[in-house]
Amino acid sequence: MIYKASSSFTETLLEQPETGMGYQLIEAKRPDRYSTQKFIVYNAELIIDLNENFQENKKNLLNEGYVSMFRRSDYLDLSLSAVLSRQELKFVRMLYESSMNERGRSSGKRGADDNPPVPANGKDIFVRLSAYENDRRIDIENKCLLNGTYTTTMEDYLNCKRYNDAPIDRYALPNNEKIKWAFHVQPKSYDEYQLGTVQPANGHNGGGIEAFFKNGTSNDTYLKKGSLLMKKLKLLESQIQRLVGLPETGMGYQKVKITFKNGDVLQDMTVLNSELLVIEGNQNIDINKVESIELEK
Repeated sequence: MIYKASSSFTETLLEQPETGMGYQLIEAKRPDRYSTQKFIVYNAELIIDLNENFQENKKNLLNEGYVSMFRRSDYLDLSLSAVLSRQELKFVRMLYESSMNERGRSSGKRGADDNPPVPANGKDIFVRLSAYENDRRIDIENKCLLNGTYTTTMEDYLNCKRYNDAPIDRYALPNNEKIKWAFHVQPKSYDEYQLGTVQPANGHNGGGIEAFFKNGTSNDTYLKKGSLLMKKLKLLESQIQRLVGLPETGMGYQKVKITFKNGDVLQDMTVLNSELLVIEGNQNIDINKVESIELEK
């Protein structure tokens, strides 16, 4: 069955760490039962029984859509026993290492929670991918990530797009809903995170890079929310040659500032391989009206 969490249970879950990006595997007890059961909870609010009907319920959710399913589902009151690790969802990776490499994935054996914390440098941007515009792990009021939140790195996010890879398989997500949103966060230099490789789980191969913020991020570190309905615009040859002569911001991409002939400016734009400008699907840019393209400082 599929249920929705009460507001109080959602608040309880948001105080606990995620199992992976966008979900929690929990052990909890219903009021009318003595023993605990396992559930997967999406976005700290939609609860699915982890039983023999899980795959069918997941398919129904995909067909009907998250919002519609949430609206018509009954509330389920649970008493939380534990948030479980992904070891409970263990899956043998099916892709050969060569196929992983072709998609810009890693075959590393350690997830983020297996590695020690390191300090952020105050400059790098991390990206939280989500099927939900109202992602519950983003604290909009304080502009930060909640404790126990997973993201990926900007570099791996751009690699996912560059290789046209499937984010659900790359980040081993339990739901198959289309990833539509990217939340950008820039932690302060005193914020800490754990970095690792997404391990196989939920019937998916993983291999993406994950960052786990056990203590969340400081206030005013959440930058923006962007749609994943993106398109790529090829630059003029003169603009390409200009960027080829400049250093990369990260592997395969440059962050640039674009100034137009009328004085308008676009900042924090991404160019892949020094030639493809990444813009949102509803954004229209006339590349012939660009005055200059410079690296972001």
